[in-house]
Amino acid sequence: MRSPHPPVDGVPEPGEDRRLYRRYAVTLPVRVVQGGESMEAGLLDISLGGAAVLPGRPDWQGRRVRLECGCFGVPEGLAARVLRADGERMHLAFELDQETEDALTMFLMLSAPSP
Repeated sequence: MRSPHPPVDGVPEPGEDRRLYRRYAVTLPVRVVQGGESMEAGLLDISLGGAAVLPGRPDWQGRRVRLECGCFGVPEGLAARVLRADGERMHLAFELDQETEDALTMFLMLSAPSP
């Protein structure tokens, strides 16, 4: 049921997607690095704001990680924070500088399916 009040610009209705960036479904092998630990993972989706990978590491929730894949064009990987994690997947929020964001933008533009 929709709210009887008109939506406020920029504020999504309940149940609407609240993401700021378009997500792209992908299937890529990646490495997630946290401190001295790392794990092989599968990238499920990615946007300028973050990514979802599997499997998850609940003990990494709230921690800073690096998402590594040679395809991003960023040798040091993408800096992120683990927003949510369970045994199945992790949801990452990127913490990117402008140069890294530009490289990720190029990756997304070149990887996006044609309409």
